[in-house]
Amino acid sequence: MAAVDESSPRYRGWQVVAVCFVVIAVASGARFAFGVLLDPLVVAFHASRTAVAVTQSVQLLAYAASQPVMGRLIDRHGPRTTFVASILAITAGLVGSAFAPSLGWLYLTLGVLVGAGYGGVGALAIAAIVSPWFRVRRRFAVSVANSGFNLGQLAVAPVLGLALTAFAWQQGVLALGVVMFLTLVPAVAVLGRRRRSAAANEEPDEATGFEGLVDVSTFREILRTRTYRGVVLSYFVCGFTDFVVIVHLVSYLRGVGYSLPVASAALGLVGGASFVGVLVGGWVADRVRTKDTLAGFYGIRVVGYLLLWAVAGAGPWRDAFVYAFVAVFGVTLYATAPLTSTFMADLYGDSLMGSSYGWASATHHVGGAIGAAFAAAVFDATGAYGPAFLVCAGLLVVGATAVSLVHEPRSRPAVG
Repeated sequence: MAAVDESSPRYRGWQVVAVCFVVIAVASGARFAFGVLLDPLVVAFHASRTAVAVTQSVQLLAYAASQPVMGRLIDRHGPRTTFVASILAITAGLVGSAFAPSLGWLYLTLGVLVGAGYGGVGALAIAAIVSPWFRVRRRFAVSVANSGFNLGQLAVAPVLGLALTAFAWQQGVLALGVVMFLTLVPAVAVLGRRRRSAAANEEPDEATGFEGLVDVSTFREILRTRTYRGVVLSYFVCGFTDFVVIVHLVSYLRGVGYSLPVASAALGLVGGASFVGVLVGGWVADRVRTKDTLAGFYGIRVVGYLLLWAVAGAGPWRDAFVYAFVAVFGVTLYATAPLTSTFMADLYGDSLMGSSYGWASATHHVGGAIGAAFAAAVFDATGAYGPAFLVCAGLLVVGATAVSLVHEPRSRPAVG
């Protein structure tokens, strides 16, 4: 049986990685552009910041609700069909939001449709698509595919922020919808072929997939493990703290004196810095315990939140604190998603990865929904974001501790 060279650029698994990279780049850029749209939407709908921020909370809850369902469908039928259908759902949500006559319509389109659609192209789907093609370089390959998230945020947020100085917000989301629709071309062209698996250096069409390091056969058994509960708790905190920044960073920076293009560029640069974190995290986790890598990222994120809290009172050092925040927090922003998804595959096997990560991802986005609404409510009540940032720093200490205490078996393929 011929061996598979996973490092070869001709290996078809890397074509699959490239397609996932492109799709999640556009989808995440469109999805996380909400932070740039927040202030224009407040003006357009004559609403409070909390009422408009609920759109992002609805989106996150829709994503969370979709994850167990997507995980189950992927485990049974594979991810290709849900991947394509989800691209269409995101397209419909973006285009529909451009014609929203009310906040209720915005909740449905930019909230429910985009959130549920992203559930079928995000980290869960990418891990399910990419993981079976790799055995030795699995964590790195999934991290590379997911790093499209960072490119999307890096490109879309600054461009949209600049565009909104000349065009209406409706034109911006309409353009994003068209670009999202165009990603169907590579998705159908590459993922439309028969999906095959590559494990333990076997040819793709002969492999059976990875069985996992923990002896479980059902998701109910997974729920009983302390490791799973610890990872899920830390991932809840991760989601809470992710979306306080994603939704409110632009508004916070505008409130302390920055222009919309500059504040939007800062949000984009957070995504750019996260590109480095995703690749480094995948490389490190291929060589050390994944739980230690995750705990380290959450610890670094504490420092990021303290820097962000200090920006408002930094005076002439304000720019330096913003740059430091972008670098420190950005490195951690998305690196946890591919690590957590591959952690589930390592622990519980390919056949249960969809269900195990699906529920973990749902919890993560429930945390995000709460975090986005919490920060908005804090601002509406106090006129400042500072107290919310300090709460996030405290929660991250809890998250880092929870994941550092879980049990992770060492017996897995290593990269030299």
